Amino acid sequence: MKNPNAIVVVGGDRRLTSITVALAAGVLLAVVAARGQGTFQNLDFELPNGPLSPTGGFPTYVAFTNAFPGWAGYIGQHEADVALYTSLFLDTATIALVTPATFRAHAIDGQYTAVLQPGVLSVESGFELVPASLVQSSLTPVSAKSLQFKVISIGTPWEVRANGDILSPVVLTNTGSYVLFGANISSYAGLLTELRFTAFPDNYPHGNEFSLDSIVFSEQVVPEPGAFAWLGLGALLFGARCFNKQRR
Repeated sequence: MKNPNAIVVVGGDRRLTSITVALAAGVLLAVVAARGQGTFQNLDFELPNGPLSPTGGFPTYVAFTNAFPGWAGYIGQHEADVALYTSLFLDTATIALVTPATFRAHAIDGQYTAVLQPGVLSVESGFELVPASLVQSSLTPVSAKSLQFKVISIGTPWEVRANGDILSPVVLTNTGSYVLFGANISSYAGLLTELRFTAFPDNYPHGNEFSLDSIVFSEQVVPEPGAFAWLGLGALLFGARCFNKQRR
């Protein structure tokens, strides 16, 4: 029996069908995007808008949006419009994109690694020490249980936040070259989320380099931080010793 309330269009406006198909496609894309890595992009820093053409001489700058598409960078409270490319500073605050060929000790995976350098910023009154941050806002996958990322941090304090909340990463793996961290991200699954990685100048000038790479959303549940606190501290110290040996 036919539904008396049904609306039947015979040979009618095909625009209705087109709109319906477009809406369905949009919903499907949103569902697909919500899985995997959500709508976040360039989480491994392997997708610069290239070829990158740095300025001549030193320092070698490129447009920030070319070096880190999908990301915003902050030096203190100032949004970065340029990034260092295959270069690092000794004490100036900056964000850099490095390669294994130029900075093997700072590179982690693939062709590119992000390096946050907290440090000195020139201001009208002279100089001040400021943090460096990488920020991206997008949709967290609905299936995400943890946020995982690889780090080399030689005495540089750092943190990662989701929508302003400080996450509590634990050490999952220590290779001796870098440390793989994991943090519970399940409460942000399916939500628009701002990820913010920040390196601080608290240990300046003894540590002002924070290498970051291979950020992924995972369905793996990570252990609570308290159970692995001492393990994480030992891993960081071991990583620092290995790094120092490479520099000698």
